Amino acid sequence: MIRLKHIILSILLAVAFGAAGQTYVIDSVCVGSERHYRIDGEENSTYSWILTDPVGTITNLPETADTITVIWNMAAGEYILSVLQTSIHGCDSLELGIIRVFDLPQAYAGENISLCNSNPYSLIDATASEYMSLQWTSNGDGTFDNSTALNPTYSFGPNDISLGSLTLTLTASGFGRDGSCLPAESSITITINNLITDIAITPASCNGVSDGSVAFTASGGTEPYTFTLDGNSNGNGMFAGIAAGIYTYTISDAAGCEITGEAIVTSPELITATVTQLNINCFGASNGEIEISGITGGSGNYEYRINGGMWQSELIFTGLGSGNYTVDARDVNALACVVTLENITITEPAILAATVNFTNETFTGANDGTITVSAPSGGSGNYEFSIDGTTWQASGNFTNLTPGSYEVFIRDANAVDCFISLTTVEILAGGSLTA
Repeated sequence: MIRLKHIILSILLAVAFGAAGQTYVIDSVCVGSERHYRIDGEENSTYSWILTDPVGTITNLPETADTITVIWNMAAGEYILSVLQTSIHGCDSLELGIIRVFDLPQAYAGENISLCNSNPYSLIDATASEYMSLQWTSNGDGTFDNSTALNPTYSFGPNDISLGSLTLTLTASGFGRDGSCLPAESSITITINNLITDIAITPASCNGVSDGSVAFTASGGTEPYTFTLDGNSNGNGMFAGIAAGIYTYTISDAAGCEITGEAIVTSPELITATVTQLNINCFGASNGEIEISGITGGSGNYEYRINGGMWQSELIFTGLGSGNYTVDARDVNALACVVTLENITITEPAILAATVNFTNETFTGANDGTITVSAPSGGSGNYEFSIDGTTWQASGNFTNLTPGSYEVFIRDANAVDCFISLTTVEILAGGSLTA
C-alpha cells in the first residue's frame, strides 16, 4: 500500500486505494495556498503526477520525484491529484487523492458607528462568506450575546462607556486545513456619544405666578448642545419665567443625538381663606372687626394686611371704622405671593334720634310733669330711654315728674354703650291754686 502525504507539517493525510476504485479527500486548501505532497514508494521508482480540475481537464505536471509542490492559484473546486509510480521492476501503481480548493474567506464588519447612548447594540451590517467559523472580539470590556454569530448584540462595559469608543473585530476562518487559509478580519469603531443631562426645576413661588425655572446641564455627546423647552430653544439650558405645568424638552448635540422628556414645574396651591366681619354697632364708633379663618394653600406660613397697610401674623383686625377694606394674605416663604382674599365693607348704624315732648307741673305740689320720647330711629331699632343717664326703661314715657331739669337719653338696647343725649328738658313748677 502506497500513501500520499502532505509534508508541510509532516502529517500523513490519506490513503487512496486505487485497486479498490476508492478516492479520498486528502487535503482542503484555499486559493493561493502552497502545499507539498509526497508518496511513499519503492526506492528508485519514477513518478508521473497528473492534476484533473473540476471540469475534467487533465494536466500533466512536470515533477518526477516522489514529492510535488502545488500552488493552488486556480479556481475553487474539487481537484484530483494522481500519481503513477513505475518501479525499477517495471511495475505500475496509480494513487488518487481529492483536494478541495476553497475561495479565501471574506469578512465585512460594517461601517463605523456613532451611538447616542450606551444601550446594548445589535450589529446589522456585517457580512461574511467562504468561512467555516466566525469570531467577534472587542478591545473593550463589553460582552457579546453570541460572539460566533454574524450579527450579535454587544453590551458595553464600564470602560467602553467612560472611554467613549471601542473597536469590534470580526474574524472569518476559512475551510482550509492546517493554516492554508489566512483568516479574514474586518473591524468597526463604535463611538458612544452617551449624551447625559441633569435637570434642576424651581417651582413657581405662587399659584398663577410665572416665576418658576427649568435649568438643563448637558454632558457627554458632541458639543455644542441645543436645549428646547416647549418649542423655545437656546444654547445655555436656562429657562426662566415659567408657570406651573408640564413641559416637553429636547436636548440635542452636534452629532444629532437627542434626549427627550417631560419637565414638571409645580406651584403651591392657591391661598384661600374665609373672611368674616363684625360691623360697627354705634354710629361714629370704631369697633368694627375683620377676622380671617380656614386659610389654606401656599407654604402654610402666612401674613395678613388690610388696605395695603402693615403686615401682621394675627388673624383679627380690630378697632375699625366704617368703610371699605381690601383683605390680603401673603406667603411668608414667598413674599411676592400676595392674594386678595376679600373686599369687605364695614357698616355702621344710623345715628340715634328721637322726638322729645314734655309737660310742666300743673300746680304747685302736683308733681305731674311728663316727658315723652317718640319716633326713635337709628341704631339697631331696639331702644331704651333715660332722663338721668342711670336708670333706663323700654318706654319713652316718663310721668309724675317734679319740677326740675332733666337730660333725656336714648340708647341702643342691643349695644348698651351706644347712647346719646337728645336734649335737656326744664319742667316748670305749677302755680298756686286759689279759691
